[in-house]
Order: sequence, then structure tokens, then C-alpha cells
Amino acid sequence: MLSKMLSPTQHGTADWGFVAGLLLVPKVMGVNTKAQKFYNALACNVVAINGATDHDAGFAPLISVKTHQKLDYANIALLYAMFAAKMIRKDKKAVLFHTGLTALATVNVLLTDYDHDSITEGP
Repeated sequence: MLSKMLSPTQHGTADWGFVAGLLLVPKVMGVNTKAQKFYNALACNVVAINGATDHDAGFAPLISVKTHQKLDYANIALLYAMFAAKMIRKDKKAVLFHTGLTALATVNVLLTDYDHDSITEGP
């Protein structure tokens, strides 16, 4: 079994990296416009969830880390389902980006200790 080595705050910090990657990498790679729009929408989704989570990387603690976990599971399922979308499967660059994104997102979720009390992490 995988060790849960990431705290919720570390996970949230990684989520901000995902936002940057979702907004920048597909454009730099030359992924098709439809897929870029999907990734922009997904970035907005991650901003909303991560920003509203009650951990030190959020800005408005409206949802619990456990709710964030459930939303992460839904987003991971969406990422896997999107391999079937024409805008991804018909574009080699989109397939490459999507494969890396899905793998990294899965690892981020699997390595996160969602039961850790992230609010008490501070100095």
C-alpha cells in the first residue's frame, strides 16, 4: 500500500501547480483549441475547489478536506473518462499531455493523507 506522504496543505500547493500547468502547457504544446478550453475550465474547477478548501493553501475555508477528497475522486474519474473524448484521442499532443496530467493527478490524490489536520501544520 502507498504511504500517505502528502499533507492536505502540500496537496493544495501541488493543486496550484496543476492550475498553472492546465493553463500554460497545452497552449505551449500546441494542443487543439477545444482541448485547451476543456483544460481552462478544469483549471477553474481546481481553483474553486482548492481555494475553498479548509487547508493552509486555500483562501476561503468553505469546504472540508474530506469534501475536497471526494471532489478529487470525481475529477480523477473525469480525467480518465476524457481519454474517450474525440478532442483528446484524435490529437497526439493532447493524448501526451492528458496522460501526464492524469498520472500526476492520480499520484497526488493517492499520496495525500486527507485525514491529516493541515490547519495545525503552521509554525
